[in-house]
Amino acid sequence: LIGIVRFLVGANMMSLGWAFAIGVYASFGTLFLCYQMWRVIDDGETRISPTKAVTGLLVPVFGFYWLFRVLPGFVSEFNGYVRRHHLRASELKPDWFIAYAIFTVVSAMPLFPGLPVFPQFGFVLALSAMTIPAIVVNVVMIIKTCRAINPVVASNRRLVLD
Repeated sequence: LIGIVRFLVGANMMSLGWAFAIGVYASFGTLFLCYQMWRVIDDGETRISPTKAVTGLLVPVFGFYWLFRVLPGFVSEFNGYVRRHHLRASELKPDWFIAYAIFTVVSAMPLFPGLPVFPQFGFVLALSAMTIPAIVVNVVMIIKTCRAINPVVASNRRLVLD
């Protein structure tokens, strides 16, 4: 969603105020999703807490590095959580998480002046060339995460209720 907003603003199809509002909404949605992902597996044995996962993403420039720790790192922590608690949940694979982190970092590169990213293309084309795949990968990543987490949440509720 953030990529679409960037593209529309660059193509002068949307006012900057609306673009800012949609970008803020999408950013908070992503942070909320990240927090909830890590909260499900927070049993004291994970290396990253939900608060730490979200806070690291908010730090300028460091957030790009932290994105690779939080998303692909979630896969290994989730799989470890499933094994530790002997749950009947499918394990995640890191491929979509790594792809999303790469596309997100590359799609943000045209926003930094001085970086020679896609010099043969214009700014709008360079920006949209990476953000559209990032959006598609993000949707697939969210679907896979939700399908993997839902059985874990259901088993946690049963443990609490028993």
